[in-house]
Amino acid sequence: MELSVYISNERIEIVAGTGSKSKAKIKKVYSLAVPEGTIMNGIITGEQRLQETLEQIWNRYSLPKKGICLVIDSGKIMTKMLEVPYMKDKELISCINKEFADGEKTDLVTDYFPFPKNSPYEMNHIFCAAVEKSVIESYLSLFADLKLKVKRISIGLGCLLRAVTATGMFAYETCVFMLVQGSTTISVLFENGNYIYSRRNRMLSDQGSAEWIEELGQIADGIRQFYRQRHSSYTIDSIYLAGIAGGSDDVVKELDTHMQEYGIRAKAPGMIKGISFVKTAVSDHGEINAEPASYIYGIGNLLL
Repeated sequence: MELSVYISNERIEIVAGTGSKSKAKIKKVYSLAVPEGTIMNGIITGEQRLQETLEQIWNRYSLPKKGICLVIDSGKIMTKMLEVPYMKDKELISCINKEFADGEKTDLVTDYFPFPKNSPYEMNHIFCAAVEKSVIESYLSLFADLKLKVKRISIGLGCLLRAVTATGMFAYETCVFMLVQGSTTISVLFENGNYIYSRRNRMLSDQGSAEWIEELGQIADGIRQFYRQRHSSYTIDSIYLAGIAGGSDDVVKELDTHMQEYGIRAKAPGMIKGISFVKTAVSDHGEINAEPASYIYGIGNLLL
């Protein structure tokens, strides 16, 4: 069993389970608070307090100390889509490194995810990401001090795309997937099931309030207008919303009402094909409803 661990500004999400290329069996999920100010935009800013919190969590829930797969998400992570011919791994990594070459940021760690091809004659479409090495080292140092063995580190958006692609989650759909991560919302646009674009927005209003719903609607409308400029034969017809603590049904209903004037329906993603998931997650205040898509970073990190 592996532990997929993601720490946001407000919470730590732990997904415990096993996975293969397109299937995963999730045995336990945790969604627990971390002290304010210990993580800011994916960067560790309060190492001592965060270390104490993680130590308490591992001891309280008797979590495994090895097989830990970290997920990092930050606005400081650079991402690109590449279209390249077939290359050996070494050549591809060299190509990706050149894409991110920057005189000011030369000490980078890169990651990539190749999308499956419909034909062997197609070019390869590669999602790639880069982050400063010091960010990775800060996480490795934190977990090493706790004697927790990190098996691998992945990028949040890469995990999301891996999960969507491996499970056919939005196959043949043109839609926006919105993942709420505390005060940040990550929006990902898919065209006929293929990744097009993503953006991050800092939310100004309290989650669940009328003003917050209005903000979500404005983000979705901005993506809709961006997509119209592509003059595609497809149209956005759905928004899928996940990441709401305890479940997204009520928020989805309100957002659906807001988006109807654009001919777009808001929906909850529901179950994910090939993913055996638990019904509840462990929180600081007991068991809460758990929706698979809300933990898509953790799920995607287990699909290898």
